[in-house]
Amino acid sequence: IAALLEPSVDLQIPPSSTVVPDASPLFRMVHSPASGYGLVATEDIEVGTTLLVEHPVVIIPHDLESLSQMSDSVAPLLAKLPQEDHQEFMKLSNCTPFGCGKVEGIIKTNAIPIELKSQEDTDSNSIMYHGVFIKASRCNHSCSPNAICRWDLQTFTLHLEAVRPINLGEQITVHYVPLEQPRSQRRAQLQELYHFTCQCDHCNVPDKLALAGDDIRQQLLEFKGRFPSFEEWCFDLEFPDDLLIRANSRGLDLIKKEGLEALGREWHADRIAMCAGALADADLFTEWIQQVREIRVKRRPEQIGAFDRWLEDPTTFPIWNWRNQVRDGAPPQYEDGSLTRFFSPPPNAAWPHPSLNTQESKSQGRDSGHIDLPEGLLCATNIP
Repeated sequence: IAALLEPSVDLQIPPSSTVVPDASPLFRMVHSPASGYGLVATEDIEVGTTLLVEHPVVIIPHDLESLSQMSDSVAPLLAKLPQEDHQEFMKLSNCTPFGCGKVEGIIKTNAIPIELKSQEDTDSNSIMYHGVFIKASRCNHSCSPNAICRWDLQTFTLHLEAVRPINLGEQITVHYVPLEQPRSQRRAQLQELYHFTCQCDHCNVPDKLALAGDDIRQQLLEFKGRFPSFEEWCFDLEFPDDLLIRANSRGLDLIKKEGLEALGREWHADRIAMCAGALADADLFTEWIQQVREIRVKRRPEQIGAFDRWLEDPTTFPIWNWRNQVRDGAPPQYEDGSLTRFFSPPPNAAWPHPSLNTQESKSQGRDSGHIDLPEGLLCATNIP
């Protein structure tokens, strides 16, 4: 790895054995006149499948605008890469305007935000950088992508994961810009950053359909601010019992209609399962915890035990019947702040482009808890 780092960065790179070998890759690289190189599925792929696990070949500071000032430092680093990695790096796309150096252009075109650990005593104990990944860089953009890139600092790898079924021969796509924006803004940003006009299935449509899609994206953008949190709903009986169940079911319908699974379908499924558990609705809980299980265990197989235990006996779910306990005048006891929503869009999700909404690319702070609740479900700590 060619890395240009600040002294405060704690760079602990695990051995390459942490990367899943591509013995039977689920994709192949193809070229088309319209979109250049891209990755195409070589078989039908299920939701949640990890398509690729990859170390970066280049790591550079977060401020790409100052990259030209670092050219004297970057070139010697690249020269130390293994010959094959160096050759593949130099083959990556460069969409920057004339006048930008080739190496600088390749980095600006392909850099993905990643989070590194800082040795300094800061609140987040992390610092943002950018990485260039040989294979993941070949993923083209779609405004309704079928995959996401997720950075895993622990293994120092980028994971490419399917967020909906991908058919044999279908192109594997990710998003370069925030998906909640209207078509006009998405296209404008893609033109500014990557110098192309998006012609994906959700952009190359009549204006009437594009406006309908824009409305759906706006609803999803505003979703979290329009409804109470799970904790607020659970302990405030003025909210209808089915409020969050209906709301999150609607959110899932909107996601499916607009092909926005990359925004986090599991966020809504989690909350429906939690509400069903708090209401002690065994049938609804079983239906939704099974769906959450299917979403999560491919990424975190060690969580299967917890899900299977809840499916076998829903009453073992840590927040089982809580809403009804509140109704009966005997609310469960817990410490203030001990209920934490773990889920935000997939942890350490990489992309959109580093110059856009950089705060969104940072992982969310997480409280720890001793109850075995898989990441993505409410974490309840200090519960009697």
